[in-house]
Order: sequence, then C-alpha cells, then structure tokens
Amino acid sequence: MKTTFLFLLFIIFYFNSKSDIGKDPAEWGVFSKEELEMKVYPMDSTASAVILTKYGTVSFEIVGYDIKAVYYSLIRIKILNAAGFKYGDIEIPY
Repeated sequence: MKTTFLFLLFIIFYFNSKSDIGKDPAEWGVFSKEELEMKVYPMDSTASAVILTKYGTVSFEIVGYDIKAVYYSLIRIKILNAAGFKYGDIEIPY
C-alpha cells in the first residue's frame, strides 16, 4: 500500500514538472488578423462557430493532508453567426 502510494506520488510530480515545458499555444487577448477577419470556416461553410484553440494543464497542490488538482483551461471559440452563441456557454461541474 505504501509503495503504491509513493509510486503514484512520484508519477504525479514527474508529469507536473514536465508540464511546464513549452509555451501556451495562445495568449489571452492576443488574436491574429486571420482570426479577426474570418467570416466563414473554410472546411465547413455551414459552421456557426469554430474552436480555434483548446489547451489545458493540470497541476497538483498539497494542502495539509489533501491533494488538490488545479485545472487551467484556455478555449478560444470564433462565433461566426447568431446560431453560434450557444457554443460560448460553458458549464463547470463541481
């Protein structure tokens, strides 16, 4: 039991340290000219919205006797017409 716990703890810290490598694929508030000028998605002209970026990371924090997972998510959606507004609604489960 103790060996399994230590192994899992090692795996968590190993991947947590490796997740800091690299750069986010997008930055908040920084848009390319092509993204701003896009009126129709070229691969599907009937699309009402398109996901431009979907990126997430998970980090683990030890607080007292608890281990908490902190999830960071960046999703960039381009809404092309009024029917695409529903794709801007998100739900965060608790």
